[in-house]
Amino acid sequence: MVNLQDNVGDNMEPDRVYSGTVTSIDSLPPELLACIFEMAQMMSLPSGGLARFRRFPFIVSQVSRFWRHVTLGCAVLWCNVDISPPWTRLAGLVFYLERSKSCLIDLTLTIPSSQDDLDVLNVDDLLSIVNLQYHRCRTINISGTVHKIAPAVMKILTSMHLGQYPNMERIVVEGSERDSGLDMSHPHSQIFISGAPKLADVRLGGIGLLYFQPPLGTVTELHLAREKRSISFSDFSRMLKACRTLTTLAIYDDLVSDWPTPLQVHNVPSLRHLHIYGNMLSVSQLLLSVSAPDLEALSIAPVVASDLKLMCAEGKRDNKPWFPVLRSLTLAPPHPDAMKAISVASECFPTTQLLILPNFYPEFLVETLGPKSNGLDGTHWPHLDGLAIREIQEKNEAAVYSLIESRRATGDPLNKIYLDVVSIKRMTRLKWLEDQMLVVEADPWGRRQSNALHAYDRDRFYASMHH
Repeated sequence: MVNLQDNVGDNMEPDRVYSGTVTSIDSLPPELLACIFEMAQMMSLPSGGLARFRRFPFIVSQVSRFWRHVTLGCAVLWCNVDISPPWTRLAGLVFYLERSKSCLIDLTLTIPSSQDDLDVLNVDDLLSIVNLQYHRCRTINISGTVHKIAPAVMKILTSMHLGQYPNMERIVVEGSERDSGLDMSHPHSQIFISGAPKLADVRLGGIGLLYFQPPLGTVTELHLAREKRSISFSDFSRMLKACRTLTTLAIYDDLVSDWPTPLQVHNVPSLRHLHIYGNMLSVSQLLLSVSAPDLEALSIAPVVASDLKLMCAEGKRDNKPWFPVLRSLTLAPPHPDAMKAISVASECFPTTQLLILPNFYPEFLVETLGPKSNGLDGTHWPHLDGLAIREIQEKNEAAVYSLIESRRATGDPLNKIYLDVVSIKRMTRLKWLEDQMLVVEADPWGRRQSNALHAYDRDRFYASMHH
């Protein structure tokens, strides 16, 4: 990681390099050793995190002079450029960029939280270096927490105005304002005038959502997250209309402030995956504003029964499902009473074949997924073929077995169950389970959550502010 407080010379001076005896690995050809370093750097990512990933070339450089020589010459190891505050010493950044040579880079820029560190002169010095590198950027990630949107921050965002982005694939701009007030005097920064022909993944949160506007014509995945301020329906509508190839849309919290009545419906024929995360108070309005006839997967986390009330009413009136080919549905009830949402969802999304439950309450599992009560025939979710659950505990394991048996008894058996590795180890009747259905070791929700903004914030997906 390029911490601009570091003196690169201190890290790379010869007297800091160990000069022990030559080991067998030192006898490898430099090209092969460089490949080993690249693989080791990638393997360090899951356990060591991004910090160790970016520090990796400095770490291996300390082993021997030969390793230092190979590391300095391996441009791929220097492609993850992390600009951390303070922005007063730029030698580390220059060194990293020189080492990466002409390779594409992944640029991460963290905005200082202190106003003192947001001096415009410091920003000018930083941008004089960064502006020359935009053409090499494969990804850009800008984040931070500021007291209020400052001229220096706007300078960073608008600096991208005239950049060339022939290789840009993904951009993330997120951050929060501690003192946002009502100042809306800064318009969106219309960037990428020359276009970004490879841009496919855009994620905007907080200050990024309010002050940043990348082109969306080629985007296939779009994440929009509010912090303190929502956006208008007209802004949301404009962004959706700009997305001509969108396949994945993720919305966080109460993004839109003014849903119109009657709702305006947007045709998004390319959309295949829709995710609604956080404290969204207008779930039905969002769903009913999107026409996606080929939508395959929907996530609502967290979810309560009232979220789907309007959606269910519209479905009954039209006598047909809003998403006619929906196959995968993810629901995360935040408390026992919210399990009612699962029953309601069975009416809204009757074509569902795979139900993913990041969490559930065992006392209501059979009631919401098993045979219908009140003398009604059949089961909830008549087309349900698979169930994905995770983090099974002793207290809820029995409910899973009861559900399987009850659906089999009514003639609508589950044929597949997806269990994460923790649950596989804890299941006491795994052999019986394997005799009943196909058991797959997989964690669909874990993969989905890890791809979301704020993936580390569990409460964002499991807790609800409304009932």
